[in-house]
This record gives sequence, C-alpha cells and structure tokens, in this order.
Amino acid sequence: MKKKILVVEDSMISRLMLQRFLEVNDFQVQVASNGIDAIDQINTDNLPDIIVTDLKMPYMDGYQFLKVLRENTITRKLPIIAISAFDLLSEEELQGHTFDLCILKPFSLDHLRNDILQLMDGYEECIQSN
Repeated sequence: MKKKILVVEDSMISRLMLQRFLEVNDFQVQVASNGIDAIDQINTDNLPDIIVTDLKMPYMDGYQFLKVLRENTITRKLPIIAISAFDLLSEEELQGHTFDLCILKPFSLDHLRNDILQLMDGYEECIQSN
C-alpha cells in the first residue's frame, strides 16, 4: 500500500513539482494550499502518514498549522517536515511545538525523499512499540 503524504504549499508551481515528484516515487499525495485547507482534509478521516509543509502561507501559516496538529491527540505524533526559504524557526514562532525536520530552500528532491522515508520508518517503529 502506498504511503500517504500531505503537501501543504501555497505556491502552485512548488506544490505541483512536489506532488509529481512524490507520486513518481510511489507515494499517494494529497495537496493543500494553506493550513486551513490541510486541516479540512485531515478532519475527513483521511490521515496522512507524513506532512510536508511550507512555513509562509496565507490564512494559516506553517507555525499555526503545526500548533493545531500538535494540540490534537489524533495528529500529535504525525511526522511533519517544514520547508522554508528563510531560517525563521524561532522559539517564539514555534510556541513550544517542534517540527520533525526543517529544510531550507533550495533543497534536493532526492534528499527530501530520503528524509521522508527515514521519518516514516521511525514513526512506524514508534507506533508498533506503543
């Protein structure tokens, strides 16, 4: 069964590029253009295995999105990768919550794929041990 990835990115070009690359690499990909759209998708009992999110987006940015996910018992432990063109991960913005991995743009798609696989393996091991 294909692993599900939710890509949250406001740039249509970046979103499509990530979607196509991940689909070619045998992932089932859902996309959202901001955190609000992503939360709506997650609440429809369609939980992804991992989330890749941009930080600077309209309506609900990556920091707010992270906060909502980490405060929900269902999504609290989902692996989340943040992607940003800026190194803006201050403690104030994170509000005590953490991303599993932060990647600065530009980045290698192959490295992203490897990071996703590594985080998914760790997440599955964590679930199986609980």
